[in-house]
Amino acid sequence: MNKMMTAMITHHALRRSSYATKKLASQFHRHPGRIVRRLLASTADVGSNSSFEDSAQIALRPEGFASGGNALQPILWRPSNEILDYARCLVHEGDLRARDCELLEAIDLYKQAIAFLKQHLQCEDSDMAGVYNKLGVALFKEGQLDDALSTFKDSLSILNSFLEATDSDKAVVLKNIAEVYRRKDNVDEALDFYKDAILHFRDSGNGTCSLFEDVYSNACLVYSDHSKENLQDNSDSEINTSKSDDEPGNVADTLHSIGAVRFRRGDYEEALQIFRESLDMKKQTFGDNSLSTAKTLHYIGKVHVKKGDFEKALDTFYSALKVMRKQLGHESTDAAETLRNIAVIHYKKGWYHEAMVEFQEVLRMLTMNPIIGPEHQDVAVVLTNIGNVHAKLGDNKEALGSYDKALAIKKEKLGVDHPDILDTLSNIGVVQFVMAKYNDALETFFEVLNLQHKWQGKEHPDVATTHNHVGNVLRKMGRLEGALDHYKAALRIQRNKLESDHKDVGDTINNMGLVHIEMGKLDEAMESFTEAMSVMKMRLGDNHPAVGAMLNNLGEIYREKGRLDEAQDFYEESLKVKKQSLGHDNIEVADTLNNIGCCLAKRGNYDRALGLFDQALAIYSHTYDERHPDIVNTQRNIESVHQQKINSFH
Repeated sequence: MNKMMTAMITHHALRRSSYATKKLASQFHRHPGRIVRRLLASTADVGSNSSFEDSAQIALRPEGFASGGNALQPILWRPSNEILDYARCLVHEGDLRARDCELLEAIDLYKQAIAFLKQHLQCEDSDMAGVYNKLGVALFKEGQLDDALSTFKDSLSILNSFLEATDSDKAVVLKNIAEVYRRKDNVDEALDFYKDAILHFRDSGNGTCSLFEDVYSNACLVYSDHSKENLQDNSDSEINTSKSDDEPGNVADTLHSIGAVRFRRGDYEEALQIFRESLDMKKQTFGDNSLSTAKTLHYIGKVHVKKGDFEKALDTFYSALKVMRKQLGHESTDAAETLRNIAVIHYKKGWYHEAMVEFQEVLRMLTMNPIIGPEHQDVAVVLTNIGNVHAKLGDNKEALGSYDKALAIKKEKLGVDHPDILDTLSNIGVVQFVMAKYNDALETFFEVLNLQHKWQGKEHPDVATTHNHVGNVLRKMGRLEGALDHYKAALRIQRNKLESDHKDVGDTINNMGLVHIEMGKLDEAMESFTEAMSVMKMRLGDNHPAVGAMLNNLGEIYREKGRLDEAQDFYEESLKVKKQSLGHDNIEVADTLNNIGCCLAKRGNYDRALGLFDQALAIYSHTYDERHPDIVNTQRNIESVHQQKINSFH
C-alpha cells in the first residue's frame, strides 16, 4: 500500500515542480498519514473554488455544472485509515488531470478510486457519492452523457440512503442530473430535477448562494427556450405582475416558471402540484394580497379549467380577481384577463348568456385601454371567445365574423404560422363543420394538426381535440374507419394526459359510439354511450348539454334496435335537458325534436310528428341556408310523414 501511495505522491510532486512537495514525498514512508494530510491541505479541497470548481465552471459554461463546492466534499479525511488516504490521492490526481483537460485520464483515476473504495469499504457512504459526482462531471465534459447520467444517479442514490447527507449535497447532484437532461433536450426531466434541486437548496438554507443562482438561471433558460409553447387558447394568457414581486433567484418564482412549462406541455397534474408549492411560498413571503400571489392563483385556475374542475377554477379566479382589482383597479388589463377566464368557465358550463355579457365587458375594457386598443392580439383572443359563444347559440354567421376579425389581427401581429392562431383556426373549422362545409373543415383541421405537431408535439391534449374534430368530419363524410382511427388516437392521448373521468374523455368515447352506430355495431355503441354519460354526469351534473347529447345518443341505439318506447323516453329526457341548458331555439334542440318525430311517425302518431318536424325546421332555417343537410333531411321527413298519413287512410 505504501509503495503505491509513494509513487502517486512522487508523480504529483514532479507535476508541480515543488521542492516542498518532493520533500513531503521523501518523508512519506516515515509518517504516511500525517504527510498525506499536509499534502492535500496544501493543494486545497478538491471540491473548493480554488481547484475543481473553477475548472468545471470554465469548461462547462453556459451549462454551469457543479462539482459540489464546499457543500459536497468527495472524500472526508480519516487519518487512521490508509485505504482512504490512497483513495483520496487517486481522486486528487483525477482532479488535476480534469483541470488540465486530460479527461480520459481523470475518468480512469476516478473509476480506480471508486473500485478501490468498493473493495475495501463495508458500505457506500457520502464519500463514495462525492467521487461518483466528480466522475459524472468528467464524463459529461467528455460527451458521454448516458454514462454521466447513470453516474450522477448512483451518487444521488447513495446520498438518499445516507442519513447524514445534507440537502446541499443532494442539490448539487440533482442540478448536475438536470444539466445532463437539458443537454439531451429532455425538457420534462430537466425541469423535474431543477425543481428538486431548488427545493433542496431552499431546505438547506442556501437559497441565495451562487450555486442556487446558477440553478435558477438554467431552469429559466429551459423555460425561455420553450416559450414558443405559450399557446393562446380559451384560458391561456399571461398575467403581468409588478417587478418588485418577481426578483430573480426567488424559489417561488422559479417554481412558478417550471409549472408554467408543465402547464403548456399539457402535464396538468404536475403543473398543479408545482404551482401550489409556489403559492404557499409566495403567501409566506409576500402575503395573500400581492400581485405575485395573484399570478400563481391565476395559473392554478387555468389548470383546474384544463382538468375540468370548473368550480375550483371559479373560486381560484375570483380570488385572483379580488387581488387584481385591489392592487391595479377595476379597468386594468390583468383584471380583464382574469374576468375573461371566469367567462370561459361559464362558457364551458353551458352558461352562454352570462359568458357573452362577460366577454363583451372584457372586450370593452381592452379596446378602451390606450395601451391595448382595438388591434391588439389580446382583443383577438376575446373576439375568438365571443365567436365561440355565437357558435354555441347557433349564430354561425356572427361566429365566423368574430373569428375572421380575430384571425386577421393575429396574422398581422404574429405571423401566419404562429401558435397563437391555432385556437381561432380550429374554431373556424368547427363552424365550417356545423355549416356542412366538410371539405373546408377537413382542410382547416389538418392545418391545425400540422401546426400543433410543430409547436406542441404529438401527445398534447389539444392535439387529441383536433383528432376528434377530424374524426367528426370524416364520420359525416361516411369515412367511418378513418373517423374511428382519429377517435382512437384522441382517446389514447387523453387517457395518458387526463384523468379517466375528464369531460374530454367522455366526448371521445361518445364519438366512438356514434361511429359504432353507423357501422351497425349497436352493442358496442350502447357500451360507449353509457360510459360517456357516466363521465359527463360525474363531472358536469345532470343538466349539462353534454349529458343531453348522451341521452339523445342512447335514444338512437334503442331506436335502431326497434325499441321505440325506450328510445322516446331517452329523447324526451334529452330534450328537457337541452332546452333547460341551451334554450328552446338551439340546433341541438332541433336534432332531438327530429328524433322524437321519427319515433312518433313509426308508431303512427303522424300529427304530433309533423308538429315536431315543423319546430325543428324553423330552428334549422334560422341558422342554416336551405341547402344544409339538416334542412333537407327534415323536409324529407315531413314529406314522408304526409305520405304515410295519406296511405293510412287507404
